[in-house]
Amino acid sequence: MRSVPALVVLVVVAVFLSIMLAPVAQGVPDPPPSDPCTASAGDPEPGTIEWQARDQQNMWCANQRQRDLMANRAHQQAYVEELANWPEPTQLVPKPANRPGFDPFRVPWSRWDGIRGRYLPGWFTLPDGARLHFELFAPLGPCPSRCSPTPEGVRRLRPPYPGVTWMVGGLGQKQQQWMLAQHLAESGYMVLLFDPPGAGNSELSAAGGEDDEDLLAYRFALRQALDFFFSTPDAPTPQGDVNPWNVLLDRRYVGVAGWSLGAISANRVGQLDPRISTVVGWDSCENIVPEWNWAGLLTGCESRPPAGIDSLGVPSLQLSADGYGLSGVPYPRVVPPDPHRLDGLHQKQRAQGVESMQVSLRAATHLDFGPYYVSGTCFCSRYGEMVSLYYTEAWFDYQLKGVTDPKVRKEAFRRLTATVFDDSADEHSIGTGTYDPEVGNVPYRIAELPVADRLSFYFRSGYYLIPDGRTVHSCTDMRAGCAPTS
Repeated sequence: MRSVPALVVLVVVAVFLSIMLAPVAQGVPDPPPSDPCTASAGDPEPGTIEWQARDQQNMWCANQRQRDLMANRAHQQAYVEELANWPEPTQLVPKPANRPGFDPFRVPWSRWDGIRGRYLPGWFTLPDGARLHFELFAPLGPCPSRCSPTPEGVRRLRPPYPGVTWMVGGLGQKQQQWMLAQHLAESGYMVLLFDPPGAGNSELSAAGGEDDEDLLAYRFALRQALDFFFSTPDAPTPQGDVNPWNVLLDRRYVGVAGWSLGAISANRVGQLDPRISTVVGWDSCENIVPEWNWAGLLTGCESRPPAGIDSLGVPSLQLSADGYGLSGVPYPRVVPPDPHRLDGLHQKQRAQGVESMQVSLRAATHLDFGPYYVSGTCFCSRYGEMVSLYYTEAWFDYQLKGVTDPKVRKEAFRRLTATVFDDSADEHSIGTGTYDPEVGNVPYRIAELPVADRLSFYFRSGYYLIPDGRTVHSCTDMRAGCAPTS
């Protein structure tokens, strides 16, 4: 009998605390009427009153989205409507008992499929017979006859499409990543989401992990999911499963990615699987370091390269929260943390001459990357999700689409190194945002916001890119405002 890993126990405790301690986080004094979370944070000296005031404001911003959610009547109404109209449980529809919190404006079968993209749920099978529940997302395809108009920012695209297999975090469910799958599908990608063994609609597997460090058999499940993603009628999985949309996938250009424990798994599997072209990790948190939160628990995150792999030749993008650990409750800091605590993988790949990028988000929590862990809660920042989607799309464009299209690669490089956000992420923003009595829900936007003001002032962000295959463009501190240099 495998024991429950300490990290998993910590996740459960952290999620509980994120709810129980929310009033503490919200007890930080309200800021001025204008949004200070979009303003420059400055660089006050550590230990000064100004430095402490900035830290207090950072904590307020780290739970700004929770306040938006509580005040959003349109979200509350849409949530009730979706619950009332939730389909009867079938083999393809999630059971109500297993449904986590979700964004009602992104329910794929009622608000997205056939309107902004294509959606297909189903199952694939593990070697021991356990079934994992999946969801496929793809762009709208060409019409056999006259097409109906598409929403702004949505285009009909011809297959095949580059692909992304995405793994959720520990104890999480794929509904938490609907925003990512829909965003990428609308941008021209085929995306596979799936519930890990024992989570969501997936069955518990007795197969076990690959080794003692394979927490909850996540790496094992991710490899099985990739085999399913690549499967065809002529080359099914050993269990006989075939990707029902196999003809839509361009197998030459596939990335693997994940959030939290899913990111830890993706960072390792992606470096070892020759079918993978690039990796994206959202807040991987391989280690817990001494940093104390409100409840006196050690919850500071540290990101590290995957152990035991000397050569990290597959390019990767890593996005990290502001170091507040696994709960959604920010906590005050007394001294500045190590600015390189979150960029270990980026630094190792940079030293090896491999393209890589680290983006550390200002005022973000672990739940910025997987909101609605519990119904009606999102203890996270207003802008973290949007910034993450912006860089994730740009990275996949750069590493997958851009391989065969120099114009796409050049444009993606511009977005990755820009000092001001464009509207490439805003085009796909349809989820819960702020509330306007006149129009209802107002999805978040980041266009025209300065990049530097969305980056952590505690942890470094940087990149090491070689867009033409010859000239290195390197930045070791994006917040400081360095331009690409050779």
